[in-house]
Amino acid sequence: MRVVVVGVLALLLLTAAVVLMSTTVQAHVSTSVALPTPTVDMTATVTALNREKLVHEDNWWWNYGATVLTSVISTLTLATAGVFAVMRYFNDRRDGREKQEAEEKRLADDRRAERERRDEEQQRWLKNQEAEREKRAEERFQAAVEGLSNEREEAKVGAAVTLRTFLRPGYEQFYMPVFDLAVASLRLRHLDPDTSEPLASLSQALIIVFKEAFLLARNQEKREPPSLDATDIQLDNAYLEGADLKHLWGVQASLRKANLSGANLSGANLSGANLSGANLSGANLSGASLSGTDFRAAHLSGADLSNADLSGADLTGARFRGFYVNRGKFSRANLSGADLSGANLSGVDLGGLDLSGAHLSGADLTGATLNRTNFIGGYIIGADLSRATLYEANLRAVNLNDTNLADAKLQKADLSGADLSGTNLSRADLSGANLNGANLIEAEGLTKEQQVAYKARGARVDEEPASNVSQGSVSTSPPLEPESVQLSSPQETPPTPDASQSNGMSSQAASDKGSTGEAEKGDEVGRTP
Repeated sequence: MRVVVVGVLALLLLTAAVVLMSTTVQAHVSTSVALPTPTVDMTATVTALNREKLVHEDNWWWNYGATVLTSVISTLTLATAGVFAVMRYFNDRRDGREKQEAEEKRLADDRRAERERRDEEQQRWLKNQEAEREKRAEERFQAAVEGLSNEREEAKVGAAVTLRTFLRPGYEQFYMPVFDLAVASLRLRHLDPDTSEPLASLSQALIIVFKEAFLLARNQEKREPPSLDATDIQLDNAYLEGADLKHLWGVQASLRKANLSGANLSGANLSGANLSGANLSGANLSGASLSGTDFRAAHLSGADLSNADLSGADLTGARFRGFYVNRGKFSRANLSGADLSGANLSGVDLGGLDLSGAHLSGADLTGATLNRTNFIGGYIIGADLSRATLYEANLRAVNLNDTNLADAKLQKADLSGADLSGTNLSRADLSGANLNGANLIEAEGLTKEQQVAYKARGARVDEEPASNVSQGSVSTSPPLEPESVQLSSPQETPPTPDASQSNGMSSQAASDKGSTGEAEKGDEVGRTP
């Protein structure tokens, strides 16, 4: 850039010099022409002067032309030099920049090569370290396997504890082997088939390993749904509260008196498993396969059994307070003595099952199918059986106080001796039902015609409001006397306290009146079979 500036300044100076030279020459010519001449022959003098002027003019043009030509040549030379200088400047600058870029690229390549070399060395070191770590881990795992087969109990417990160290991040390849090893070891527990034994230290350690390994191994399972085989595993008295055992394959597993409260067993297969006495309160058993499972005396309060298959399960004495079932399968299940108080069994098919002695107080059985179900000795106080189907159900001597049987179908059901006092029988179908000895006193929803019809079939119904013999006046209306005597008939079941009290009060009123004829009439009717 500086060369360009110098060239331009030189060109300006040369132009100024040429202008000054031209001015000097013109001044010189003017001076030469204006010189005074002597007054001689004017003609000759003028001629001489003109000749001299022409000579001077020729010399001026020669000198001026040479000067101008020299200036032009100098100017062109300087301009060419300036252009050359500018081009060289830019070329040098480009070359310098290219050299700098080349140098920077070389340095970057060198740094990249150095970095790649260090990375390769680091990767080799890491691979060596990983290989060494895997080798040590494999040796530790083999030692744990050998420790579990040791004869000393403390060595086995130590080996089980060591297995837990393989359930941390970085040991993913050991998750499945650890689970299989824990299951295999728990299958070897020697249990009394009749009674559940308390857990030993080894069993407790293995159960912890099983619970943790199952979750990690299941997450690695690629099958859908994932299923890890724990068939025949022995988990009696195991503490598995809140455990995530979703999709566990525990066919024929032994879980007697195990604590599974709040556990997730949805989709699990526990067919034929023994869960007698187990605590499953609040557990999620939705969609589980529980066919043939032993739930005797198990706690299932608040459990979710929606869509579960309980076909052939033994639920004798099980507690189901507040548990929930939606579209569950109970075919051939044994629910005798089960506590289903407050359970949600709406729409469930319990037809043909044994519910003898079961407690269903406050249970929701709306729309349930209970055809030919055995309820003998059961307690169904306050339950909701509206719209339920109880065709040929056995409800003999069952307590149905305050039960809602509105719109229920009870055709050919056996209600002999059942207590339906306070029961809602609105629009209930009792055609063909056995009502001999059934207590329908204070039953709701019955018309007068139904009361008369059910009384004729052996049921006990409410007295007519006109029979107020307890107030000291004996009614002589013929229809009322047979009704009052009907309640105390010796051929039927013993009268309720209300009926006997009514008879007693009627006798007292008759004695107060002293009406011997009416008393004899009452005796005659009382002896009527």
